[in-house]
Amino acid sequence: MRTATLLLSVLSCSHLQSATITAGTEISVRLKTRVGSSVSKAGDPVQAEVIAPVRNDGRIIVWPGSLLSGTVKTATPAPNSAERAVLLLDFNSLTDNSGNTANVKTIVAGVDNAREKVDGNGNIQGIVASETYSAKLDQELGQKWGGFLENIKKSLFQEPDSEILIGAGVELAVRVTTNADWNGAPGPAVWEPAAPPQPLVDLVNAQPFQTIAEKPPKPSDITNLMFLGTREQLEAAFQAAGWTLALNTNRDSGFQTFRALVEDRGYKEAPMSSLLLDGRKSDMNWEKQYDTFARRHHLRIFSRPAGYNGAPVWVASSTHDNGISFSRQDRTFIHRVISRIDDERDKVVSDLTYTGKVQAVYYVDRPAVPKQLSNATGDSLTTDGRMAVIAFAGNP
Repeated sequence: MRTATLLLSVLSCSHLQSATITAGTEISVRLKTRVGSSVSKAGDPVQAEVIAPVRNDGRIIVWPGSLLSGTVKTATPAPNSAERAVLLLDFNSLTDNSGNTANVKTIVAGVDNAREKVDGNGNIQGIVASETYSAKLDQELGQKWGGFLENIKKSLFQEPDSEILIGAGVELAVRVTTNADWNGAPGPAVWEPAAPPQPLVDLVNAQPFQTIAEKPPKPSDITNLMFLGTREQLEAAFQAAGWTLALNTNRDSGFQTFRALVEDRGYKEAPMSSLLLDGRKSDMNWEKQYDTFARRHHLRIFSRPAGYNGAPVWVASSTHDNGISFSRQDRTFIHRVISRIDDERDKVVSDLTYTGKVQAVYYVDRPAVPKQLSNATGDSLTTDGRMAVIAFAGNP
């Protein structure tokens, strides 16, 4: 019996992948535990799930679905509106889906789409009154509007909450601070991109690579994603990944957008400006936010006339909004976009693959796509030019 048990143990270990998680590696995780500066205390347990592959020399060493566990180290409420709330999390244990575990040393490197900042020691720091968009509105419009803005703010809007409250489902970047030995079991093959067949390469390279803003008409976002599947499959996958359909722009959604800006909070259904592809508006707009309208993942999806092996084809332009600035020329606030749009493309791929609804992923080179362009609001866009193709289950 002991011999058989030892043999099974040896066979099991032969499937493990020995690797080093090097210091500086960032791990994308989704919280499973609610934490906050006024609702948590030191020693409270905290857990998060890995949602994107961790690679070393191009090889996946930590697979999505693994768990990071630890405790709340510090939770300090804001003493007043001029001082910050502070939250410090200590993730110190990594476990894969097969139960393999290792000790790790980490700090939180960022809270995705958050108004809060994270310092070099991993402290999540709450906002103070002078940093809110409400205060920035006062600065931008105060000379012209005088006390009018202050009056309507008091009557219509709430003051931003300075406490930190991070619910289950919020995504973090966690940075490993010391090399860690890791023996983990491999995961599903779908996480490794497949070689694209030539007909798919031809289809991708036949697509327009840049959208056009509607008003004024200017070249804008780069198309960087293709989906093979039905509308129902797209909607189910994005919903399962925690994304939300954006509302159409109207009087009510416009007011709610302005309210979210003034109150410095999220608005997960916020409308998007119109972009055109081949003269057509997008068929679906999806976004993912946390606690501020200023930052969001978002993409516009356009149906295409040609199918692929019987599957409907969709093309999307994805970018990551990372802030808002006031345009004196247009007399409005506009989102600023992170230039490295390939990171957003890969974020969408990871999010949808994690749902289990993806059959295959391909990356297709597009030699004709410039590596650097600008969008309609003047942000620089850099890319390797490739389009990621996501085939949903049942589609080739």
